[in-house]
Amino acid sequence: AKKIEANIHAKVKCYDCHTKHAVKLAKEFAKDQVKACLNCHKNKTLQHYSEGVHAKNNITCESCHDGGHNVKMISKQEVSVLCGRCHGDHEKNFKNSIHQTVMRAGNKIAPTCTDCHGSHTTVSGKISVESKACLECHLDEKKFPGENQGSARFVAHYRTSIHASVEKEGLLEAAGCVDCHGDHTIQNLDNPKASTSRAKLMETCGKCHRDIVVNFKKSKHGQELAKGNEKAPTCTDCH
Repeated sequence: AKKIEANIHAKVKCYDCHTKHAVKLAKEFAKDQVKACLNCHKNKTLQHYSEGVHAKNNITCESCHDGGHNVKMISKQEVSVLCGRCHGDHEKNFKNSIHQTVMRAGNKIAPTCTDCHGSHTTVSGKISVESKACLECHLDEKKFPGENQGSARFVAHYRTSIHASVEKEGLLEAAGCVDCHGDHTIQNLDNPKASTSRAKLMETCGKCHRDIVVNFKKSKHGQELAKGNEKAPTCTDCH
């Protein structure tokens, strides 16, 4: 009783879960625990849980929120550690990303796993993640004001670029946010380790434009760049 009084279900009546007359034993209740949770939690995103990848892989409500009388809410600060139970490599990379860095510094709008991928309606497709997460946030002028690099207006130019619209054999083969900036490893623009830093730019562009980069390195521009000449042009200086 003390456990239930201390958790998120403190105001929930026993019979709301266990029923009144046909009371179920805990082990019987656990067999269809997700259905029981969804009987009360009718929010649309929760109802879509059964269509997501977590449901298909038997990740239940209890897997994340615990169960029984120990049910708990998950704070934004706890999300990456929780997701890291299964997605350890991604959590490790995310810990060193600019998103996690600014969150630790106290930025309340900094994104975590569920801000990009959702929680109960998990999004995993590259285009879906970018349109629902990256662009939704980075096109917000209140969050990223001004005209300079990194601003919402600067990012908006992406939608008119060849990268946003290129097709191959009738299918969209767009170079999206994560193709250039990385995903869980994304760094601040002024970080020399960032994939879009001047030092890393040929490597990043070379993911798709390998032959062009090979030829560029043989050119006078490429040779001067390799020597460290700060005036030597690189990909974005021309394109």
